[in-house]
Amino acid sequence: MAILSYCRVPENRSWDALYQLLAFVSPERQERIKKKKCLQSAYHLWISEALARKQYKKKQGGICEFSRNRYGKPSVKEDPDFHFSCSHSGDFVVCAVGEKEIGADLEQKKPIDVTNYTSYFPEVTQLDEETFYLLWTAKEAYVKAGGWGLYKPLAEVVFQRIHREWLVPIDQAIQGETGRCCRRMQQLIDGYELVLCGDKNDLIHVHVTKEGIESLL
Repeated sequence: MAILSYCRVPENRSWDALYQLLAFVSPERQERIKKKKCLQSAYHLWISEALARKQYKKKQGGICEFSRNRYGKPSVKEDPDFHFSCSHSGDFVVCAVGEKEIGADLEQKKPIDVTNYTSYFPEVTQLDEETFYLLWTAKEAYVKAGGWGLYKPLAEVVFQRIHREWLVPIDQAIQGETGRCCRRMQQLIDGYELVLCGDKNDLIHVHVTKEGIESLL
């Protein structure tokens, strides 16, 4: 079973309020937050780590220290078998935890000229906004699950079968199925596309929790 938690950036937010929360995240995250000029982006950073810390404490107990691989994928130094992935867009941040490697991607839906992105989607002949957001989010979740981030071209990942909720990725770099699948978390957050990617046994049952700033302290 996978666990998915999400949190909304406070409507009444301020730099002073955020700075009072810095003690609850790592020194490295504190420095990154202080360098941000956009308040919303700074909150994204704080909430991402706070969500991951809470899930680790609930699942494994204790505190944790984070590290990153060469592509920037975060992990827990003391526990490489704790698999998680965070994503943020607009006013929301999500964190997914799985028994195996997992990727999560969240995208706020906005009007977009999809003709600029057709090269990323060789699996479709006609691209509309709904298909764009679904496939873009699924591809992002896939590369996050693999730990490559944006170092892997999204056009290398195509989807062999597209169902209402489940998508099966084919990685052209390995010429075949990957053993992973993607699940579309429909209508969880209105106005957003959210996809998880990982082992199907993890994703059949997803336990969802909504958090607030206070519950993350």
